[in-house]
Amino acid sequence: MSLLPATTTTTLDKENTAIITNNHSPPPSSPPPSNNKDNVVTSRHSHKSSGDAIAMSKDITDNHYGIFPKHQHSRVLSSVSSVTAASSCDEEASSRLPSVGNKEQQSESKFVNQSSSFGTATPTAADTTTTTTAIAIATGDNDDGDWKEIEPSTTSYEIENPILEFMVKAFKAATTTTTTTTTHRIHNNSINNGDDGRLVNLAMGDPTAHGLKTGYESPISKEIAKIVNSAEFNGYNQSTGVANTREYIASLYDLSKSHHNQGDDDDDDDEGVVNDVSSGCYKPTKDDVIMTSGVSGGLVMLFSALCNKAAATTTTTTTTTTNTVVGGGAGAGDNNKLREDIILIPRPGFSYETIATSCGIKTIYYDLDLDNNGQVNIEYLRNHIREIKYYQNCNIRGILINNPSNPLGTNFSKSHICDLVHVCQDFKIPIICDQIYERVCYSLHDNNHQEEEEEEEEEEEKFVSVHEIGVNYPKVPIFILSGISKLQMLPGSRIGWIVLWDPQNLLGKVRKSLLSWSTILNGPNVQYQAAVPQILEITKTPGYIHSVIEPLVENVQYLVERIGRIRGLDTPIVPNGAVYLYVRVDLDQFHRSGCCGQGDDDDGDGWNGELKSDKDFCLEFAKLFKTLVVPGSCFGGNSCGEKESGRGSAGNFVYFRLFTFCPKDVLIVAMDRLERFCRLYY
Repeated sequence: MSLLPATTTTTLDKENTAIITNNHSPPPSSPPPSNNKDNVVTSRHSHKSSGDAIAMSKDITDNHYGIFPKHQHSRVLSSVSSVTAASSCDEEASSRLPSVGNKEQQSESKFVNQSSSFGTATPTAADTTTTTTAIAIATGDNDDGDWKEIEPSTTSYEIENPILEFMVKAFKAATTTTTTTTTHRIHNNSINNGDDGRLVNLAMGDPTAHGLKTGYESPISKEIAKIVNSAEFNGYNQSTGVANTREYIASLYDLSKSHHNQGDDDDDDDEGVVNDVSSGCYKPTKDDVIMTSGVSGGLVMLFSALCNKAAATTTTTTTTTTNTVVGGGAGAGDNNKLREDIILIPRPGFSYETIATSCGIKTIYYDLDLDNNGQVNIEYLRNHIREIKYYQNCNIRGILINNPSNPLGTNFSKSHICDLVHVCQDFKIPIICDQIYERVCYSLHDNNHQEEEEEEEEEEEKFVSVHEIGVNYPKVPIFILSGISKLQMLPGSRIGWIVLWDPQNLLGKVRKSLLSWSTILNGPNVQYQAAVPQILEITKTPGYIHSVIEPLVENVQYLVERIGRIRGLDTPIVPNGAVYLYVRVDLDQFHRSGCCGQGDDDDGDGWNGELKSDKDFCLEFAKLFKTLVVPGSCFGGNSCGEKESGRGSAGNFVYFRLFTFCPKDVLIVAMDRLERFCRLYY
């Protein structure tokens, strides 16, 4: 039984024109679609009253189907007046109404000439009022006063990007010149300590922002230039992406050969082993790959294909019940209950909720255990899923796993991924895996570590993709999302992809839906797409990996040690993946009045110097020391602190995230500022 897509989908007509099909009926005044493919709109020939004529006139003046260009609107309105005036015209005159669905009768001259052919009957007062209203609606003359500010959609008000919104505030705080005594004292003190006062942005996860170089920029640029100069990829391409690139990406997730080589050393041909689910082998093809505008663009496409919009969810029918059982687990199909599609997302985690909200889709958090190196408590997860499915009555369409993690910087072990996949198999939940930081993995080395620890550290350094575990759970569908923005240091390329890992062919209908969505949510730059195989060939070499990982490990080692010496701060999770450090702040260690003395609002910014939350901490740090970090609450974490068990003592903890993949001298400046900032509040 295959996993069905959302009922609001996109299809293709015979001419491969994208058509969005949803659950909304057209406006009452809009004509129904014609069965005649030569017609744009079904004609209305039998108008016998002014009411019918007005109904038609509104269809025309509203121009729902874009029949008339703007320059024809005045003539259309002239015709509307004539049509309305003919409320008592005879059948013969009425039959001369134009058939707007006929292409020949859509010509401007014929339509306008008919405007004087409907007799001269005097319209009633009601007819005149209705006509005036129709024309006023079309021209906007019924609005009183001046133009008003245009309101966005209601969905727009629901979309919040907490990371971006905070960065805007922090940037403004860091770059706005203030006149407070405190600010001058801090900045002067910074300069006296050899700080040039420059803005340091450790909030944005862009590996190119601080000029970090790997030494491989030139060969990568040459490959891109070669594609551009060839002029082979200047035109449109398939909506799913460049075929050769998709074929190459599919090969990256091919485990058939490695699985075969784990057996005997005979030289049997691989044929017959590929896609043999019973032997644990599966080989995706280019048809399982869709190129996307980064991972975020891929998630928009995937969420839209998998889930019905929250506002449009209706009582399940026989069809949607089948959909619920397969995508939501056994026992999930109750015809008499409202079932809402949701995606499970990690907390703390990236802004997945923002992406889902933009698609009208609901999300529910599952928590990562900060006391257990950011892993998921498996028993908690099982109970949480039961609660959502059977008590909140939601249809879980997928669980999103981000590994390595943003913001925690954790890299799940093979055994932990196995536990997560097992849960998804038991509850029949597809896996959505954001692996944009794949292979950005390492371990922090202690110079005094014992030899028996080396094997464990080697395991920590290894990245394990979910599909590598999926071969042992072939019934669990997996969506793998990745790209070239992090390890390859090309975030501006906006190159991402979705790979469908589907040994049991449960995603057949969802695959078709994704193909349809790809015709609307167009993929990334075609020239960059064509260069992906060459880029990945360069960046998968040991030399390149070493050029990235070595400075990253040095940076993280320095940050962990330096932050550990600052009172009130620590790092509960020692990272072993991605490019972030999640720092814990014990608010009880800091005076609430802070450096602003009596808590006065010195510069009128609405803040009185009290560190009551993670945002207070980060904004004041930006304001006084021109250094940007991201509050943990932007990732779904707690904002105002809560009592929890610290390292040997109770504390009121909040968190912030900082970026680690930049030149070390930038981090040294940032840590000097952070230490001086914290001293102001002891």
